[in-house]
Amino acid sequence: MNITTGRFWLAAAVLSTRALAQTDCHPGAAALVPHLRIGDTLATVLSYTVSFKTAGYGEIAQHSSGTLAFVVTSAAPDSLSLDAWGRGDGEGEIPRARVRYKPGRHVRCVDTVCEDYTDASGVLYNPVMWGDAPSELCDGATWTVPLTIPWGVGPVGSQQVTVLRVDTTTHMAWLRRDGTGTGPFAHDADTLTLHKGGKAYRVRIVPGATRWSGYTIFREGVVIADELLVERHDVLISPTLGRIQASERQIMMFDAMPHI
Repeated sequence: MNITTGRFWLAAAVLSTRALAQTDCHPGAAALVPHLRIGDTLATVLSYTVSFKTAGYGEIAQHSSGTLAFVVTSAAPDSLSLDAWGRGDGEGEIPRARVRYKPGRHVRCVDTVCEDYTDASGVLYNPVMWGDAPSELCDGATWTVPLTIPWGVGPVGSQQVTVLRVDTTTHMAWLRRDGTGTGPFAHDADTLTLHKGGKAYRVRIVPGATRWSGYTIFREGVVIADELLVERHDVLISPTLGRIQASERQIMMFDAMPHI
């Protein structure tokens, strides 16, 4: 666990108990709406793990990590755009691309391809995942976000957002998200290979009920730290093995870092 992540968890644990006793309210836009300037550079380090556990078969775990960097090329709220590039560990360089957000940031374009902005995390506050920034952020307040389409590491469902703390001096907000849903994720694999007794078995994944929970820190609309745990019940099916109950877990960490 890196220093940023460790401090984040410690702060979140303390603040989650303190914030519920407070009723202070602050302007939501100061902490959640991006306040960027042309030439600003943002950089992130990310880590992602997915695992499948079944009775009688070896547990499967896959991990990926990397870095991303962004330079703001247009800071206007209705035409926010950035140049982006990065590196995936073991996968090489990620080609440079132009990222552009349509007004409201519900749709994101990468070069010429525009899609709903359904990433589980990212460099900026995502209104699709968190809801449009409220006019006021009150310590201990909650709101519910309907998720009407599958997203990065989650299905159609509902998410409750809780405000743990707002700091008007640094324009930061500590939020918690908890959600449930059922069905496929946006980028699900359809099949999985199980191993037993020296043999490999290809099985089909039927996704079931999902729950998730995580903490995120924002500063002026930029993600400082974002950590999410997703758990799902799956059924694995094959003509040879029949139906197998499985537990799937996905862990995502997305933290700001100095640009090197």
